[in-house]
Amino acid sequence: MTVNSLVLVVVRVEVAAAVAIVAVLLGAGSLRRRRAHKEAMVRALVRQRVTSALVGRGAPSGGPGKLSKRTRRDAIHAVAEYARTIGGADRGTLAGVAGQFGLSAYTKRLAASMFWWHRLEAARLVTLFGLSSADVRRMAADGHWLVRAQAATAAGSWRMQKALPLLITMLSDDAPLCRFEAKQALVQMGVDGARAVGDALREGIELAAGTELNARRTDGLLDVAASTPQADMVDLGLAYSRSPRDTTRCSATALLAALGGPAATDRLIELLDDDMGNVRCAAARALGTSGAWSGASALARHLDDESYDVRLAVATALQRLGAPGTLMLRRVADTGSGRAADMARQTLDIVEQLSPVGA
Repeated sequence: MTVNSLVLVVVRVEVAAAVAIVAVLLGAGSLRRRRAHKEAMVRALVRQRVTSALVGRGAPSGGPGKLSKRTRRDAIHAVAEYARTIGGADRGTLAGVAGQFGLSAYTKRLAASMFWWHRLEAARLVTLFGLSSADVRRMAADGHWLVRAQAATAAGSWRMQKALPLLITMLSDDAPLCRFEAKQALVQMGVDGARAVGDALREGIELAAGTELNARRTDGLLDVAASTPQADMVDLGLAYSRSPRDTTRCSATALLAALGGPAATDRLIELLDDDMGNVRCAAARALGTSGAWSGASALARHLDDESYDVRLAVATALQRLGAPGTLMLRRVADTGSGRAADMARQTLDIVEQLSPVGA
């Protein structure tokens, strides 16, 4: 083969490769355009049906036909966009629209899968557009902790009252994320969640010193109660503050701080003399959080506590009480001695350094 023939072959190969590359690029561009067009059509259809349902005309009956995997994903994304902006009773419209696109049936198929990641996707979809409370309760009892945690999120997001017993049971779950999501869901339930928590605490007063499972559940209930305090929970806070378990007494201090009042403040002052340092710390923090200035003198007496953590918690609580607490800190710093005076001076120095210039 001559040099000219070889060059000609090389040129022909390069031209063919260039033509192939151009064809591939044009084809890919055409596919992207068709894909974008289909996505826009699905989003427009979802927008039309959600809008029709919200203004009271009712969404058109029937679905868009059989959805491909990509088109179904587009519909899910479109519904998810509305889920972030629609609240209250209007969120129920999303379930109807999702059903018209076959997403409810698709979610049920995923929920019945033997693979946990499919069930997790189902729980996430339920969080977006909801399903029946029976489906959520089944997910809340799933064998995988991520599915249970997501089910708790869905129950709280849609305020499913029938899921309340399972959420309370989940407070003793072995997985920390499940316990956290159950707490969040119970708080989202508002008054209904607070009442259920109060009832469970009343039923469990005698079990406060029971097994670790009961203890974990009790402490979780007290944490939720502290976030949603009700006036009739004072007796519960006082009762659990006398539990033999130190962690339960700590949780009870947060509830007493949230409730406030003379009885709660007096009990928190008593807990400053608890045998356990973590309880004394919790009581000091609770007094600071409650803003009960009547506890300032009692706090000042514990600036000499044998535990540094307690002394720090007491000093911080005094600082949070404002003028009465600052007065006590200055008095101890000027007339006290030893570790009490040192802690008072350190706290005052830090407050002075953090204060705006000229304040």
